[in-house]
Amino acid sequence: MSAPVTARPRQPFGPADFVSLAITGAALAALVLLATVWLPSMAKMFDDFGGTPPRLTRLVLASFWAPGCALFLGLGAAAAALIPSRRALRTALLVAVAVLAVLAAATVVLGVYLPVFQLAAAVRAE
Repeated sequence: MSAPVTARPRQPFGPADFVSLAITGAALAALVLLATVWLPSMAKMFDDFGGTPPRLTRLVLASFWAPGCALFLGLGAAAAALIPSRRALRTALLVAVAVLAVLAAATVVLGVYLPVFQLAAAVRAE
């Protein structure tokens, strides 16, 4: 007869977990704010410029980018936070989600400012 399988006890959240969740939450809030307030006005401005914006700018301005990133990262953070018994794995996943969330928000900002940087480089070259 085999020994009964006992569940591992739930490990409490550590400081790195809380910091990672706070960073992820701030980055997700920034993505939602950017998607609802800033990106529509920037898209209108780029339409007024005419021409074709860079590929990264078109991707960031696409209606799915910011909400899709926020949904994906929010689900990732929730899934990682629900890992009950392996604290090191949970912490590693939460840190990874926090890093990806910050990168997603930075990509939005870079994508929107990329045409401005290109314009400044063209003016400087003349």
